Amino acid sequence: SVVLGSQRVDVGSALYSVVHGKKQAKNNAADPLVQDGSKLIPSVTRTFNRGQKLYVYLQAYQKDPPPAYGAKPAAASNSKSGSGYFAFVSLYQNQKLAYESAPAAVKEKPGTRLGVIPVNFQIGLASLDPGKYRCEVTVLDAAGQRAVFWQGPFLVVK
Repeated sequence: SVVLGSQRVDVGSALYSVVHGKKQAKNNAADPLVQDGSKLIPSVTRTFNRGQKLYVYLQAYQKDPPPAYGAKPAAASNSKSGSGYFAFVSLYQNQKLAYESAPAAVKEKPGTRLGVIPVNFQIGLASLDPGKYRCEVTVLDAAGQRAVFWQGPFLVVK
């Protein structure tokens, strides 16, 4: 799933959580929306104000493809080194490109057995006109010559 949000809340804030100590630290460590001491609050309505920032977050998972029948399993691939992955966000209004981020290199999160590749973007909405938009996230695997896409609607208001 791709998470769209406009708020990041300090995990130590009383408004965020009433859980403290070791239990809170354990919960935060397991929560993919908690990064660098703050939690991304997902937007349920996907309605954003032009004065806000749009936070886009997802986790891609890379598993080495199974070897062909009778072939030996491949040695370490580029996915294990974290190289060769790029992601970018495009925003469309009325089928026209309204914004496109620069491609960002993304790396596999170390120490995960699933090959988690966290992808984060922060986009200012001030330059967008109010209206309906489509957000498209693209993740490219340059080494494997593959791409995956996600699309979802959202609304920008004054």
